[in-house]
Amino acid sequence: LGGDSEARFQGGQGLGIGPRRVIPMSLLVHTWPETLESLQQQAAAAVTARSNRYAVQLFADDSQRQAFTPAESEAWTRLEKGPVELEELACQDRELARAVARLVRSGTAIYSGFTPTDAAHVLGLTDHWSTAAARLAATTWARQMRQVYGWGDFESHDPVGPSQAVHEKLIAIIMQTLIRACLATDPGQRDSRELERAARLFADWISGTSRIDSGIFSLNLDRERTLVAVGAAARFYYPAAAEKFDIHLALPEHGAVANAVGAVAGSIVQRTHITITQPHQGVYRVYGSAGPADHADLASALSQAECWASASAREKALQAGAVVIDTVISHQHQSVASEEQENPVFFECRVTATASGRPGGTTT
Repeated sequence: LGGDSEARFQGGQGLGIGPRRVIPMSLLVHTWPETLESLQQQAAAAVTARSNRYAVQLFADDSQRQAFTPAESEAWTRLEKGPVELEELACQDRELARAVARLVRSGTAIYSGFTPTDAAHVLGLTDHWSTAAARLAATTWARQMRQVYGWGDFESHDPVGPSQAVHEKLIAIIMQTLIRACLATDPGQRDSRELERAARLFADWISGTSRIDSGIFSLNLDRERTLVAVGAAARFYYPAAAEKFDIHLALPEHGAVANAVGAVAGSIVQRTHITITQPHQGVYRVYGSAGPADHADLASALSQAECWASASAREKALQAGAVVIDTVISHQHQSVASEEQENPVFFECRVTATASGRPGGTTT
């Protein structure tokens, strides 16, 4: 949950925020000003599920690039030139659009979208990126919600209404999250769905948005407690949450950079992904940085992949300045059970090594 969480339609609820993180439209145009023209064209065109959607390249190591399909390699090359408008790409080459989607699912690319950060730009809470892009994206998003998903009833060409809705929704989710954290102090609580429902009910109740008569029975947070909020966007949302909860709010002097400092000073984390495929029955191919290696069984292929991934991730962490490094291995298998075969049919496995350690020179 944050300023770059995607504002989207959520079935059964209407407006949802996250969990997917996207590039805010205001940041997209700030970084690539040439995208403003196509965003203006989208604002004047009919909306689709792909409106406001651009794909942006992130990062892929050698082993990941070697595992790309030809279409994914072509998509990667396209993304190297800058953001790709998904609606235009889908009309020109649907296979390439599907390849881009696979890159996004693998974490090597990311989509853009309308976010709480864009809403904050429209509402005048900040102006550090492109407000013009945020306003265009807000009106396009509002039309998309109404015409594609049947939700929302905002005035035409009004960016403020949808932005206010997203802003208030994020505050509501923050309140629910705080309540859920309070309820989670019960070590015997195991039903997460029950916890979610209770948190939503209590947050609405305490904030006064529920229809429950608080004159008969009321709930309150302990007013002797202080809510401490850090992060660059904390000042946009937490004052309203604290006011609704009727508790004191503390925004530390340097809280805006606390998350960034923590990410840098707290620990160094580096990852390496190694892919295993089965190009032919009984042949397990491991894609390493030095090239592929074939094995006759999955166990030896996994062992090879783990060895390569661990060494690579550890080396990356060392180069980044980490000391006393710990490495964790995880597997993500793709296989299908078959009634005709005793064992599942193996398609692919992604082995991930995560190496982490404190920066050299730090003390605990």
